Amino acid sequence: MYKKFKISILTIRLFRGCVKCERVGIFYAIILGMKKGLLLILIVLLMSTNCCLAKHLKPEKEYQREWCATYSGVTEYVLDDKTRVDCLTKNYAIEFDFAQKWAEAVGQAYYYAIKTHKKPAVVIIIEKTSDWKYYYRIKKVADFLKFKLWYMKSKNYKC
Repeated sequence: MYKKFKISILTIRLFRGCVKCERVGIFYAIILGMKKGLLLILIVLLMSTNCCLAKHLKPEKEYQREWCATYSGVTEYVLDDKTRVDCLTKNYAIEFDFAQKWAEAVGQAYYYAIKTHKKPAVVIIIEKTSDWKYYYRIKKVADFLKFKLWYMKSKNYKC
């Protein structure tokens, strides 16, 4: 049975005695038997499509730099435990995050506020219309917990 599928000796030893394992062994043998060129082409194609499927219009750091420069803040301020405040101003320890990560931003902002003895603040990044639902969620939390909330829209954002 194994000769029919041209499975290697190693595969036969690994999967002998188990019907399910024999089927898995045949599957792996087929994969291992693929031409190297075909596998290389497949890997290159998968890697090249990754750049086209970018999740955000620009990195979070670009939004941080722009905002902090406008409001005289220090970007990536390093704390004693090696964590980094996205932007530290005279009054605020500010966490920047994309809208989908709004809940994480709240926790980080409060932690940075405790460590720096400043007020917590969050800047939510809005890149598309569907991001507003996350802004309204964090707005409710900001009103309840009394922390400062701002938003930044991408320059490419069109409403």
